[in-house]
Amino acid sequence: MRVTDRMMSMNMAQHLHNSMRRMDRFYDQLSTGKKFSRPSEDPMGALFSMRARNDIEINDQFRKNVESAEDWLNNTDNLMDNLGKIAHRASELMVQAANETHEQTGYDSIAKEVEELREGLLELANTRFGDRYIFSGQRTQSPAYEKIVDEETGEVSFNYLGDDGGITFRLAPGAEVSINLNGEEVFQPFFDILGDFMENLSNGDSQAISQGNKEAINEQMDNFLAQRAEVGALGRRMELSRERLLDQEVYLRKSLADAESADIAKVIAELNMEENVYRSALAAGARIVQPSLIDFLR
Repeated sequence: MRVTDRMMSMNMAQHLHNSMRRMDRFYDQLSTGKKFSRPSEDPMGALFSMRARNDIEINDQFRKNVESAEDWLNNTDNLMDNLGKIAHRASELMVQAANETHEQTGYDSIAKEVEELREGLLELANTRFGDRYIFSGQRTQSPAYEKIVDEETGEVSFNYLGDDGGITFRLAPGAEVSINLNGEEVFQPFFDILGDFMENLSNGDSQAISQGNKEAINEQMDNFLAQRAEVGALGRRMELSRERLLDQEVYLRKSLADAESADIAKVIAELNMEENVYRSALAAGARIVQPSLIDFLR
């Protein structure tokens, strides 16, 4: 095949262009710190990068779920602590009413405090976390309890408006946990006990208070402690899940960095080598295009 000056010039220009394109890619890698700016430059690296980013987003959503569940459980635990204080004070009043001889005015005075405790119990039962009621089951937009007063007798009752549904959070693929307590199981026994206590106080029946109310609230306190222990166990599980997800995030971000981040030292070395190649090509090209027919006719 006949090689002409035109062919040599075109080949030289093409080689110089390819060398400049490679140097441009190395410049991009140094300025961005990334192996590639377009998927076509590294299809496998782009695929690994997309997978890592997707896994990071999923892991981040699970972490947000765990944090929301922890906030819910922390609120629940605080409410249970206040509920325990109400129950403890009611127990003290029962001991006082049962062990002391009172005029009816004394029982009425205790009854007024018990009524305030019952109102406090209603406030706890209808506590919200954000825009959701904690103890209403899945009916989170409705209060857990309503107070009903009989217009004729003045008798007070408390009606549960929620359901027994669970509030669940996904902590991992295929792993869901229910983090709410059944409001009716938590509060209704205390409402009933306080109601009976107030009735016995209005009747001045210290024996019924001693034999019935004290025993009932002591039994319910045992159930209450078991419910609070359940909240504590769920809180510990959330802590472990959060730690696992944080460790997983570190691993996933390392995988993303391995897929995307350029080896700066390696890129600098390759860039220097490509610059030397380019300079050599320019020098060689100058020798190729320099001679012409005019040079030989002189």
